[in-house]
Amino acid sequence: MSTLTRSYTPHEAQWDRFLTPPYTSSQSSYNHQYNSIYELRLQSLSDRIVQSSDATNPHNPIPSIIEIPLNEPFFVIGTLVKDCLTRTDAESTGDGLISHKPLRSEKTFASTEDTIVLEDASGRIELGFDVESGITIGELCTGIVCGIEGVLETSDKVGKANNSGAVVNVTRVIFPSLPPPPVVNVNDQSGGSVMILSGLEMSNPSNTHSTLSLEMLFDYVTGVAGLDGGHAISRILIAGGLLPARNSTVSNGSSSSSSRSIGRNTQREYEPMAELSQFLHRLTSSNIGVDIIPGVDDYVTNRNLPQQPIHPCLFGPNSSATTTNTTTTTGLLNRASNPYQATIGGKLFLGSDGSPVRDMCRYCSETDDTAAGD
Repeated sequence: MSTLTRSYTPHEAQWDRFLTPPYTSSQSSYNHQYNSIYELRLQSLSDRIVQSSDATNPHNPIPSIIEIPLNEPFFVIGTLVKDCLTRTDAESTGDGLISHKPLRSEKTFASTEDTIVLEDASGRIELGFDVESGITIGELCTGIVCGIEGVLETSDKVGKANNSGAVVNVTRVIFPSLPPPPVVNVNDQSGGSVMILSGLEMSNPSNTHSTLSLEMLFDYVTGVAGLDGGHAISRILIAGGLLPARNSTVSNGSSSSSSRSIGRNTQREYEPMAELSQFLHRLTSSNIGVDIIPGVDDYVTNRNLPQQPIHPCLFGPNSSATTTNTTTTTGLLNRASNPYQATIGGKLFLGSDGSPVRDMCRYCSETDDTAAGD
């Protein structure tokens, strides 16, 4: 019987920039404020927008929105901000307080009544899209950095975000060009393959075939199944969907707060993590590297982005001892953040669990995740 040799691929974790440092009042940092990210994105993408416009636009962009002339063609770069009127998550109570309500469950907040403005550090101006621009408000969302060609015209209807009564008649929207691709040797066949998994949902009571599916997956990647390709997998990225939805593991039938019911719920919630820990231990014992990337529904870490790596204590005593969430040491089992970034075999892997695209779809008339991502 021949012995299968596991392929090896160099791995460098690069998700340190997504990790949140421990908070201490004496060492407070204000370097990661929204306005810093806002300005950085605007500055870094402006040159690529100008490159995209050079072929058809001979003039340079106006330095700032406040300098836009009236009734003259112009080209300016800024960030889009969209106001969706159907998104009502907060309202005034009448006594000076704000009452927060949960976001409505609609697939999209977009409507024909939405307005959109372009802004930079100097100010903002409302946009109105001409037919020849080839784009509609429904296709855009907040946060897009782009260039706008058009004419600033007076309007009888004052925009909600612009009290001057002037609206830009947009004739063209210019998006940033793509950065040059890295040079890759397509003939280099050294190293192994990377498998990306998602939606394991350990111990999901609604999936009666979950145990069989995990065994078939394990047999494939370890070569036990005798299928070609399994032994070439040197690393597995588990991208979210580690655990089932919380209401699948904890009964909602009783609200009793007795110590006995709390203990049962806690044990029931830990069962998926225990099963995940055992599965990961089997993989790493077979010399397969695993990067664990949490998802928005994995309740063992924070829900807001960036999601932090899952705490090592949740993997139990049977998990691999070589766990890390820093770039100083890369073990077989790595607790990564969401978003995720690493260089594997000289190639950059950068991504998230998809929640940014899903959130973007909620503010666009395009509700298909794949189309919106394009």
